[in-house]
Amino acid sequence: LGGATRFPILSAQKATASAGTPVKMIVTVEARHGQDVPKVYREDVVVRQDQKRIHATDWIPLQGDHAGMDLFILLDDGSDTYLALQFEDLRKFITAQPPTTRIAVGYMRNGIVDLVQDLTTEHTAAGKALRMPFGTPGNSPYFSLMDLMKRLSHNQERLEILMVSDGIDPGEGIVDPYVDSVIEQAQKDKIVIYTIYASGAGQYGHDVRRITLGQNNLSPL
Repeated sequence: LGGATRFPILSAQKATASAGTPVKMIVTVEARHGQDVPKVYREDVVVRQDQKRIHATDWIPLQGDHAGMDLFILLDDGSDTYLALQFEDLRKFITAQPPTTRIAVGYMRNGIVDLVQDLTTEHTAAGKALRMPFGTPGNSPYFSLMDLMKRLSHNQERLEILMVSDGIDPGEGIVDPYVDSVIEQAQKDKIVIYTIYASGAGQYGHDVRRITLGQNNLSPL
């Protein structure tokens, strides 16, 4: 999230006699440490599918008239209550967003997302909506995430989610079966997802095996 400039890639189509199906994707361009984000032009972009070159028909920087973004900040209600100690940093991040970004705040619990703040450009209000997590383990955070994704409407150029969770279903203790489904749906809907690990509540939140498993679940997103 820190300072990266994001672009949607292009409407892409196969360079064949037939027109093919236009496809849009979101691409994040990041700068090397200490350097500015480089300018990237359509001519710089190489797109391949199954080793075949695909023609890039457009490349639009998401700036200016295209800077609109909806950002959902989701916190796991099963997180340790110590997560509240990070709220000041999270509020600073929220208020630092540009006025073209609408922000919503929600809590993942029992397979759903409880939105305590709907999308708003009043970033201070979004920051005030943060509350201490209940600290009660619930269902898969990915099941909650899928619930939200099914309800979203794409009214902005970008739709992004910041998910704070331990990344594990406390009732499973194995690789979460919903991870792949969330990834597939996010790619299909062009939703960019960022994850931050936060310890779960109770003794399970400090189990090394479960911590590793949760991080392994989160990292593919």
